Amino acid sequence: MSENTKKAPILDADIECTFTLRIRDDVFKPGRVRVHLPAPVNADWLYMGQVLASSPAFRMISIEDHPQRSVWFDEVLDENVDFTVTYAFESAPKTVTPDIEAINAAEQPGRAIDPAMIKKYEEGSHCDCTSYTGPFSDRVTVMDLVSESGIKVPKPGEAAKILGTSVEEIESAGPGNLIKKIFDLCATGNPGTVSFADASGSYESRNALLVALMRSCGIPARWQGGFKIVGAPAGESATSGDGAASGEGVTSGEDAASGDGAPAGEGVTHGEGVASGESVTSGEGVASGEGAPVASVVPSDWAIVNAAPYGWIYVDAQAAFEAREEGDEELAKFYFGGIDALRIPTASKIGAGLYPARDYKRADEKYNRYGEVEFEERGLEAGEFTTSITSSIV
Repeated sequence: MSENTKKAPILDADIECTFTLRIRDDVFKPGRVRVHLPAPVNADWLYMGQVLASSPAFRMISIEDHPQRSVWFDEVLDENVDFTVTYAFESAPKTVTPDIEAINAAEQPGRAIDPAMIKKYEEGSHCDCTSYTGPFSDRVTVMDLVSESGIKVPKPGEAAKILGTSVEEIESAGPGNLIKKIFDLCATGNPGTVSFADASGSYESRNALLVALMRSCGIPARWQGGFKIVGAPAGESATSGDGAASGEGVTSGEDAASGDGAPAGEGVTHGEGVASGESVTSGEGVASGEGAPVASVVPSDWAIVNAAPYGWIYVDAQAAFEAREEGDEELAKFYFGGIDALRIPTASKIGAGLYPARDYKRADEKYNRYGEVEFEERGLEAGEFTTSITSSIV
């Protein structure tokens, strides 16, 4: 990649997003309909988050630090309508350039091979320390480590096998060297003992593996996920799906509680979402602002690792891998200690429940990306409703 084509990460952005969910017309039936739309979870780099509009007015929004935050609608409908929420926030993630030797020299919290020892450092951020109890084959499928109840922690010997080392070497390694080794393994190529896709082609992010390995090696690590805006310079718009434009067809949110909301997907049917880093859609919706160029919004996740003397630092092995695939090593290095500002976090724990609780099984049990719908007698499945997102950088 030439110097002229290298990408500089955006470190500060004002973002507006409109999220729209619609039940398929052939599925809709008059009566009571309850809808959850994802909302931004608490993150230390989001400022002044607010709901700009909601249609219909939502009934409730879960607290800011709920691990899968949502706005909730409860309506009795005679005809099918779009459920839409628009919110705005300023995004400015903290970025550091970690000094490996400084991390090696610092006393690290929870430095132990027992995942239970680091639990107290993670519980406040809705992280889990569930142990992985299944046998590891010669080639580990990361999907095995990510279930509907969270990220599982491999036993030390299994983690050492993935890292190509021994438990003894992990225990004696400097924490900075260990953190960097795990990041580089997850961000470079395809580790020989690991597969990121299962037999069906379902794909799991490199950051899920990173969190699992960090925890197994005694490094406190947290996962966050949601969306990333790609291909939209400041002042332009990003669109996913066929949804309504920001400000189009929405009513004043004067009856709605303060908060935020969001789903997304591929703009076709829920359940056809794509892996982190892949484009959700080319976007057929109307962007916020007439004639604004259409970009993409993609499912995304990232990790937060506790590394004294810096405290919690952001890392994104998936984004680093993609930068290296494009030949941009400088950008790949940035993601060891930082993430760009074009993120919309909607979950801080995989598999957490929604509030208010649902009566029926969710269509998406893991990630809080697509929204959820319930009739009185059943919950709607993937493919029975569509979701879309329109996002502008203002």
